[in-house]
Amino acid sequence: TAARALHAASGRGELVVVDCARPHAIAETGTLYLDRVGALPAESQTKLLALLDAPDLRVLASTTHDFATTYDRELATRLSAVTIELMPLVARKDDIPELARVFLGRHEKTLGPLTLTPAATEKLRAHAWPGNARELREVIARAVIFTDGAEIDAGAIELDPTVAAELGRERLERALAVTGGKHKDAASALRVSRSRLHEHLGRNTLP
Repeated sequence: TAARALHAASGRGELVVVDCARPHAIAETGTLYLDRVGALPAESQTKLLALLDAPDLRVLASTTHDFATTYDRELATRLSAVTIELMPLVARKDDIPELARVFLGRHEKTLGPLTLTPAATEKLRAHAWPGNARELREVIARAVIFTDGAEIDAGAIELDPTVAAELGRERLERALAVTGGKHKDAASALRVSRSRLHEHLGRNTLP
């Protein structure tokens, strides 16, 4: 979220998000956001270092731990040129409603306006958020899936979700809408295996 705000303020072109814990291709132009940069493997570190001098490339990176001790020294120095330290979300309780609003907004293009009830907002504020904004984003996505209408109440806020969803047609449609049609993400949000998701998709003749 912080990286998106910095990018929006820059007036530059496309923001390319790379999850460094997963296989990826590093873009050579635009703004490159390296999420979980501490997980970037050694071979990709070398490639990234070679790209940093590209005239049209701007790099933003985030990490939850000090990567300097395990990283190429020159790359660690370059990535740390300007550092912004963010307090954990639990120390920024006043930011939680606004962040939740941002995450809700990402689903409104497909689902229409979405709101949180006061009770839902207070439930979010009371949580410790060990996973910070990433955890909040996932909780909001699951709450949207488990809400039939536009208003999300406290009952839809699952802070430690372990139970799989009942996979009716409406639930499947909403899960796919929330995850942009990505079956892997939809299965994760619903707490089911991809094979079970595909089985129900076939039964309900969804794409």
